[in-house]
Amino acid sequence: MPQRWTTFFAVILVCAALLPNELSAQAYVEGLVVSRTGVNIPAATVVIVRQDGGSGGATSETRSDGKFDAILLAPGNYTISASAEGYDNSQKTVVGFSMGRNRPIQITLDLLVASPFGRLSVFNTDGTARTLTIHVGPQVRDGFKDIDRDIRDSIRDIQDELRSTEQFVPVSTREEAVLRLEILGRGVTGANGAIATPLFGGGALAVSINERSVVARLTVGSYETYLIGEAGSWSESADEVVEHLLVWTDANRQRISEIIRTK
Repeated sequence: MPQRWTTFFAVILVCAALLPNELSAQAYVEGLVVSRTGVNIPAATVVIVRQDGGSGGATSETRSDGKFDAILLAPGNYTISASAEGYDNSQKTVVGFSMGRNRPIQITLDLLVASPFGRLSVFNTDGTARTLTIHVGPQVRDGFKDIDRDIRDSIRDIQDELRSTEQFVPVSTREEAVLRLEILGRGVTGANGAIATPLFGGGALAVSINERSVVARLTVGSYETYLIGEAGSWSESADEVVEHLLVWTDANRQRISEIIRTK
């Protein structure tokens, strides 16, 4: 047999011997993407990334039955996450994959429910809101915004505190928001008294305030309530308003959901 044929067959035999080992060194991953209500989600994107930043990850799309599969070039620790239109993106989860076939993985996504004002809020399986869009701004009186520097400071303090809670997403316009928090006034240094706060349906309500008070009006649809912060400084009073908002939201999540769904 000519030398070149001998060499060719030798190479083929070596490749054939290595191929099973190469395949066995890979990790086979399969799983299912479902909603909180147990509905399989088709066309969801599943992203698997190596934790050490190396190559070997994969991107897959779920089939009509919500299932997916992928082959990873090397075993190890990976982060896995999923996303789908109309659903909140899943949190990245760290999973260790070994050689060969691994145990199936289930990824659950929360449904995004459109608010009546256009933006999206995230809802839990029981229909209550988990993340709400909120607009924080000054009161509107006779078509003109009552927005002096002090009011701007309180708005900024409240917006910063709201972002830190991660339960609210501040938006730039009233029309985008599910909740609307309007700053009606702040106390005057060295003086206590009352502030006239406009009512939703017209008229005004006198609210007693201290010199460092911050008065806000919260509206959800046609429902309104007043939140007052009274602390040692205006920034602390603004933080107190946010605390009142968190308590109110937690106690009225079902009411908020019902208001949104009736719009």
